[in-house]
Amino acid sequence: MKKRVKFALATFWRMVLTNVNWSETRAEDSGPRPNALSKETRTILDRSEKFVLYSIDPEPAEETDRRQRFHRYRIIGQTEIKDAKLKNELLAAIYEGMERAGGPFASCFNPRHGIKATEGTNSVDLVICFECDQIVDYAGTSQTWGLKSERGEKLFNRTLKNAGVPLAKK
Repeated sequence: MKKRVKFALATFWRMVLTNVNWSETRAEDSGPRPNALSKETRTILDRSEKFVLYSIDPEPAEETDRRQRFHRYRIIGQTEIKDAKLKNELLAAIYEGMERAGGPFASCFNPRHGIKATEGTNSVDLVICFECDQIVDYAGTSQTWGLKSERGEKLFNRTLKNAGVPLAKK
């Protein structure tokens, strides 16, 4: 029974995210779009002075939960990535995963990873679910993209573990 409720809620939130995404797109963005982050988002990610990798609880937090959150998800831990080579590896895993993604995505959306990248006064947040191969880009309006990256999840988990950050349970 609990699995049915979780599936129903996940399906509901996926529908909400999809509807928000399409309703907030600008007219010049309408029509088929490549599975790629916007130029602005990639610029901020690539040039960011501050790059934080989060381990997040895949269950959306209750409104009464006063613990620190990343969007709707409770932060389990975080680490700032200061090594440029490691940051580039993490971004390469995302970019490559997006290029390989195709077809419809599952509707589970149980994100366990997040990224906040800041360049000057601009910032981008990514909420990432390797389980259902989706990434939500929170830059201006939110956009949902496909992601197919087996190495990405391993790299993200290893990076968090090496920093002593606990991971969300599966």
